[in-house]
Amino acid sequence: MQQACKYAIREAIEKTVRWKREQESKQESGDGSMDVDEPDFVPYITRDHFTEALKGARRSVSDRDIEKYRMFAQKLQQERGFGGNFRFPDAPAGGAQGGAGVPGGAGADDDIYD
Repeated sequence: MQQACKYAIREAIEKTVRWKREQESKQESGDGSMDVDEPDFVPYITRDHFTEALKGARRSVSDRDIEKYRMFAQKLQQERGFGGNFRFPDAPAGGAQGGAGVPGGAGADDDIYD
């Protein structure tokens, strides 16, 4: 992040210097006015600044750790499976059709507003 900020600042300085030189040459030739506000050339840190900063970043995760993560993610995906068959372990097999703890079901006797 810090390096990306430095690249943005460096770019802003370069563009400002170039713009000031152009303004001076316009004034010398009589083409420009004296009261021109300096524009903000780099108002934001962009993706390009981060891309440039990451070119010099060193790797902080080993191949072994990456492989452990891939195996863990694969295991979770296999256990979870695909589809919408999620239910809590203590929920009845019928789903939300009036089991214990479901309003209007067998657990409705515990309702404090009855």
